[in-house]
Parts: sequence; C-alpha cells; structure tokens
Amino acid sequence: MTGGYPQPDKTLFIVKALEKGGADLLELGIPYSDPIADGPTIQAASQKALAAGVTVKSILGLVGELRRESTIPVILMTYLNPLLAYGEQAFFSDAVAAGVDGLLVSDLPVDERPHFWELAHESGLKCITLVAPTTPPARLPRILSRASGFVYCLTRTGVTGHGRGFADNLDRQVGLVRDHTDLPIVCGFGVRSAMDIRSIKADVDGVVLGARLLEILMESEDLTDGTAKLTRFLQELSPALGR
Repeated sequence: MTGGYPQPDKTLFIVKALEKGGADLLELGIPYSDPIADGPTIQAASQKALAAGVTVKSILGLVGELRRESTIPVILMTYLNPLLAYGEQAFFSDAVAAGVDGLLVSDLPVDERPHFWELAHESGLKCITLVAPTTPPARLPRILSRASGFVYCLTRTGVTGHGRGFADNLDRQVGLVRDHTDLPIVCGFGVRSAMDIRSIKADVDGVVLGARLLEILMESEDLTDGTAKLTRFLQELSPALGR
C-alpha cells in the first residue's frame, strides 16, 4: 500500500480495513518520483501522495500513529535515494523509534553500499531481499546472507501490477531458495486473485498483493466504499491461502 494515498490522513483507515480482511503484514510504500520497479498503478498512487506533500518523515509519522492502534508488522518499501536524502543514520534511528519492523530497498543490490546494510542490521530492522526468476543459483547465498525477516521471491520479471502469468521456473527457484535458508518465503509481483495464489505450487509462506489493492481503491466511489471492498476482497482470498 502506498503511504499517503489517497490522502495522508486516510492511510490508517485503509490499514484497519486490510487488517479486518486478514492481512498479516503491511508493506507501506514510501512514494518516490522515479519508481522504476513499479507499474502504472503504484506510480499514479505515488504521484498523488507526493503532490499531497508526503515525505519520508511523514511516512514515519504515519507508522508512529499506526503503532498506537495496531501491532501489525510494518515493512517499508522504498528506493535508496529518498533514504540518502533523509540521511542514513537518521533514517534508521527514526524508523526504529516510529515502530517500523523491516525494510525493502528495491533498487539496492546486496553488493553495493555495505555500510548501509551494516546500519540496517545494527538497527534491528529486518532486511527483506529480493530473488528474481533470473537470479543465478550461485548468487543466492550472497543475497540470502543479507536477508532477515523473510525472503521475497518475485513471481516474474518486470514491474509491479503489470502483465500476466508467472515465470516458468518459479517453483524451482523457490525450491532453491528454500534449500539455502530457513527464513519464510513470500511471493509477489502480479498476484491479483485467488486463482493466482492457487497457481503458485511452490512451498511459500505467504503472498504479497499491492497494485490490485490500489486498483480497488481507485475504482471505488469513495473511501468508505473502497475500504469495504478491500476487506471483502481479502476475506475472499482466505480459502486460497489455506485458512
């Protein structure tokens, strides 16, 4: 979910609807002007949030407000540049103080900026690393050495919320990751329905939905209608998740 969309003061209302629907974890996106890993839906949500004045600092403030009402784990999904602009040390200190549980920096390879990774681990935040269908098996140990919390296996290449179908080697890739780590494994990118969830035959511990949730909000008459639809949509996914 993009932080600050559709309005900064409505994020907590949306999170409550997601929790009511059965969400186990919240991936809260920090809006960014050049979201290269995101498709048109999340890009549009990010632009609207940025236009409303949403910043890294205000996202941390939202997490702080959320923490007074909820214990749902919060993972911040972001790009590196906003964190560098904020200040690395200051970001980790403020994120921990706000109650953030983990961090996913989608454009930061595990071999780059070792000091950043060290600060992340020292802070106690869980570091979520990405494994793509094209990731060579020989590279998995290095990627997983940076991981904590869980491992995020991409169902396909490309950008979020765009395209259909999953990589032919998804099940095999998840199996290779499982061979190298005891961490939970989740799948995301293009997961939009119960049918999509059932089509993932690999042994995964969870799935990530992002763009589809934003689409539901965008297609709704108003926020009250949208949050009710979000809750209902997630509840309808429960059987596919084995609940």
